[in-house]
Amino acid sequence: MDNLEKHPPHYHYPLKQAQKDTARWRASHKVDAFAIDRQELVDIINEAPDEVDTIRVYFGLTEDGHEKMFLVAAKKEIMTTEEDGEEVIVIRDLIDQNAVTKADGSVEYYVYDFTNPCPPTCDPISPLMN
Repeated sequence: MDNLEKHPPHYHYPLKQAQKDTARWRASHKVDAFAIDRQELVDIINEAPDEVDTIRVYFGLTEDGHEKMFLVAAKKEIMTTEEDGEEVIVIRDLIDQNAVTKADGSVEYYVYDFTNPCPPTCDPISPLMN
């Protein structure tokens, strides 16, 4: 069950390495970062508080070229592989938590659309922007 990426203690990542990584990203993308409102995170967790133990981020590109970020509530599950019986952790999206039944009886699903991109909402003095 060791298939998740390893994190340093306390999820810390060296600032100098993050600066190099973000500079590399900025060199090839239009959007440098996204700001996520605290209440939006609380809302996504509160959708299914007994199930949500992680949040997955998806990136998208609209037809007119705007970069987007979508967040989805998710849950870690232990699965056994058919090939060798090894246990692995799978992170399942909980998209069905966002279902809305329309007047015609059809169901439409939603994900969270966080569209506070940088630019234009950048912090010009952040060490990750230099």
